[in-house]
Amino acid sequence: MKHSLKAKQNLKNQLDNTQAINKKNKLRDRINKQIHLKTIYISNKLKFTSYISSGFNTLRDKFIQKESKFT
Repeated sequence: MKHSLKAKQNLKNQLDNTQAINKKNKLRDRINKQIHLKTIYISNKLKFTSYISSGFNTLRDKFIQKESKFT
């Protein structure tokens, strides 16, 4: 009887450990996904900023060329 009780307790502990590990893994995966999405967002924002900046630089260069023709 005592052996059976100990075996049950061991199984319960194993189940609890497995559930805790699964919960931790799910949390880790969710955090990694959030980090990945944030990284993509920041990358896209930087690309957009770079695109806008290069557009303004092109406009500025064209304006400078026009101005230099008049002087």
